[in-house]
Amino acid sequence: MHKKSFYAGAVTITCIICACIFIFSKKIPQALGLDQGQEDGVSAGDALSAGSASYGAGSVQSDYTGKTFTFTGSGEEYKAALNSDVDPSPYDNDKFVRDGNKVSYSDGTYTSRLGVDVSYYQGDINWKKVKAAGYEFAFIRVGYRGYGSSGTLNLDKNFVKNAQEAQAAGIDVGVYFFSQATSTKEARKEAAFVIKALEDNDITPDLPIVFDPEKVLTSGSRTLNLDDEQFTKNSVAFCREIKKSGYEAAVYTSMLWEAFTIDLSQLSGTPIWYADYVDKPQTPYNFRWWQYSDGTKVDGIPIQCDLDVEVYRK
Repeated sequence: MHKKSFYAGAVTITCIICACIFIFSKKIPQALGLDQGQEDGVSAGDALSAGSASYGAGSVQSDYTGKTFTFTGSGEEYKAALNSDVDPSPYDNDKFVRDGNKVSYSDGTYTSRLGVDVSYYQGDINWKKVKAAGYEFAFIRVGYRGYGSSGTLNLDKNFVKNAQEAQAAGIDVGVYFFSQATSTKEARKEAAFVIKALEDNDITPDLPIVFDPEKVLTSGSRTLNLDDEQFTKNSVAFCREIKKSGYEAAVYTSMLWEAFTIDLSQLSGTPIWYADYVDKPQTPYNFRWWQYSDGTKVDGIPIQCDLDVEVYRK
């Protein structure tokens, strides 16, 4: 092929691919923000975690009665039924205050503190610098199930180092597991994997063990066609196993998941770690942690990480 025509063709193809990626990313909102586990030749960059891919821009639940609430995501507006069986948020959103990259909350009952969440992808972390920068807690990835067909269970390469060094620096540590369970049996196995990883390495978390259920929207993903009800069942099963072993359990959600996927009424009493990258929380439901940023530079952490604020009673 003539060089000039070859280059023209390459440019055209590149433009088409970029346009397709842009359209796809606008139509399928990303709900959960924690990093994906890799397996079977599927790269993390190919994975989009979404609360419910069937809910497009401007979606409205067709089966609701009574009160509703609206929220925005990826620049689009959504409407959902308000679940009266779920504890409402006790916070005054006007009291969430931003100062640069940091968020604080204070009222007559509650106060707050800052944290980060990290995994192997954040590199070699200097936890003393993280503590000095004003971050008092961290959720550290303990492991993940690959999202390919075999669904192997894997320990995060930096988990032990991160957990031990963070606690040594005076940072309270919680852990999270990236789930690709397709059944309650697999969810229970994931819980057992986490407990064994903690006990084998003599690590006692200061904060809960978090179940991070994610739907990966890529060909060959084991959760691609998993129905919403199963995600709730998996969350309940994982948390039950964690609690039976004497640990505190929590579940990671997002605004899309809370509206359209997870039935929070079945997780009553389980703390919620809620992700929503907006100025103020949009959820009408109670939560303990708000992941408010999905990519911020923190002193001591080589790669940008997520930022979180914990709201707790004074």
